[in-house]
Amino acid sequence: MQELTKEAPIMRLQEAVCALPQFDGFKTEHYFANGMYMRTVWRPAGVLTVGKLHKHEHFSVVLTGEVLIHVDGQAKRFCAGDVFVTAPMTKKAVYAVTDATFMTVHKLIDPDERDLDKIEAALIEPEEQVSPFDASNKLRDPELRDDRRVIGGTTV
Repeated sequence: MQELTKEAPIMRLQEAVCALPQFDGFKTEHYFANGMYMRTVWRPAGVLTVGKLHKHEHFSVVLTGEVLIHVDGQAKRFCAGDVFVTAPMTKKAVYAVTDATFMTVHKLIDPDERDLDKIEAALIEPEEQVSPFDASNKLRDPELRDDRRVIGGTTV
């Protein structure tokens, strides 16, 4: 796994993406069952997201569409139905080639927790650069909004 220093390519990409106007039309849904948290995020074609740094191993699934995912210096194409395990301390860049829905499945530290901010605090490693999006994938600062479907920001 590539060390995530400020100079790492994905960190430089995140910095560049965060400096751009942000797409604010993500459709995010949250599900809970038996100590698990599942999150689906729809994004339109042309949106690039740089995900947050996840502390724990979890499942990632492309539910619909086609995406390019860049992890550890390599890009790979995934299509609807593809399932993979994301290693701990992994940061991904996801580019939607078509409209796409991406899902992650996490084991909750506190199986009864439903507060998204608390869940994010347990699952996400804090970073120097704060994401422009909150735990619900809502843009923190509406001034950054741009719905031209060109660029997205950082999401879980």
